[in-house]
Amino acid sequence: CTDAVIVDKDAGTFWLARRVVEPMNGLWCIGGRRLKGEMPHQGMSRTFHRETRLLLAPERFRFRTIVEYMWASRRQAPRANGSHNLAHQFTVELTHQERLLAASQLQAAEYDLNFGLQPFDREGLLAQDVHPVILDLYNEVFGR
Repeated sequence: CTDAVIVDKDAGTFWLARRVVEPMNGLWCIGGRRLKGEMPHQGMSRTFHRETRLLLAPERFRFRTIVEYMWASRRQAPRANGSHNLAHQFTVELTHQERLLAASQLQAAEYDLNFGLQPFDREGLLAQDVHPVILDLYNEVFGR
């Protein structure tokens, strides 16, 4: 997989969406599975475009780390098998206009369109009890 967190470095925030499908219900970043033979930056650009309709050059995505996470269930059958993921994590900085466009064009099948994209600082992430992967990335990006 490839996942990107939208970052506003000046404000010290992550902009997250609320996913509405398993396995990652709740606050999450933008991303998805890579295609066979696809390089991580290319996959990130493609999945970001698919989920936000913004076509960004692969080099706009800054590689941060590779993470592993597991979910107890998944959307695909057999659901009870869960999901074990190895993901390249990226950050991307968007202009204000790009953030507005991305929020207005989120893929309805995967995201809560009424929620859109919302900013979260570290305290906001803790209050929302986000997945530890998100908090770890926040700490790396903002040095906390």
